[in-house]
Amino acid sequence: MEELQKNGRVERKEVKIGVIANRVRENTIIFGELYDFIKSMKLPYVATLRDTQNYIHAEERGIGIFEMAPSRVYQDLEDWEPLTKWLRSKRSMP
Repeated sequence: MEELQKNGRVERKEVKIGVIANRVRENTIIFGELYDFIKSMKLPYVATLRDTQNYIHAEERGIGIFEMAPSRVYQDLEDWEPLTKWLRSKRSMP
């Protein structure tokens, strides 16, 4: 993370960095430790994508979860909402 933050484009504020916790289980001790670490980095914590087999099933079919039956992936789609909202916001813009 330090190396990424020292990247010239990041230092010059030409790009923004947001952190995504990928394939995690929020109700675990390790998630609490990860959350504390992310907060210590002073970077925007954008989203948490849960650990689910839906991504594997999508990959096996050559599609994304947005192309799967919403009734099957509704929780995963909800996980993506904070990320897509952040990407559309001024907070993600340099």
